[in-house]
Amino acid sequence: SETGSSELGRLLPPLFEYQRLVYGEANSLEVARGDQERRIAELSRRLGGHLDHQVIRCVGRLGRRGGLHQAQIERFASQAGDSPYRADALQALGNIAVRPDSALRILVLAAADSSARVRRAAAVGLGALGPVAAPTMPKILRLLDDADVSVRVSAIRASVAVDRTHPSLVQALLRRLESKAGLEQREACRALARIGPRAHSAIPHLQRVGAIGSGRGTQSAALAALDTVDGN
Repeated sequence: SETGSSELGRLLPPLFEYQRLVYGEANSLEVARGDQERRIAELSRRLGGHLDHQVIRCVGRLGRRGGLHQAQIERFASQAGDSPYRADALQALGNIAVRPDSALRILVLAAADSSARVRRAAAVGLGALGPVAAPTMPKILRLLDDADVSVRVSAIRASVAVDRTHPSLVQALLRRLESKAGLEQREACRALARIGPRAHSAIPHLQRVGAIGSGRGTQSAALAALDTVDGN
């Protein structure tokens, strides 16, 4: 409709400026860092609700500098249901959180949600928080056995970002090597490679995947992991 087009026309220019600021072009715009934050906050207000998922993704790109918006992002992340807004907010929360305790509470609740999209986003958010999320490793390990493959893949990535020394992690990753999904096998191989020689019990499993894994990419990932895990 004409009204919809004019509304979109009003919203797009500030969105584009917002994205330029967030994606690292502040120098070309000659914007000082403090002023950059104020302008981003103003642009966020101007955008309103129509393109909020774009705003959330952009704020997530700010990293810890996006902590200015943590309260707003937490409101989206705490919504009920499995809307894209909530999923984007959960992922952004891990990147921007300057108050990790409140972010962890929200992400842990989301990790037990009935929606696979929400659980996957929670795993991504926990992984982005890194070692500060170590107390949540039991939750992440449970996600490694999730019924949804995309959740399991995100949990694999999160597990080694949060605590690659956890005593139960190697065994959990070995179960993922048994998957019929090539991406899941590859991510498990990469995770074991990041653990290194501490994952020595994985050597025979990696040898098997290197010989008969799901495709050449998976076999290559297993052989590369072997080089790191074997340590010889």
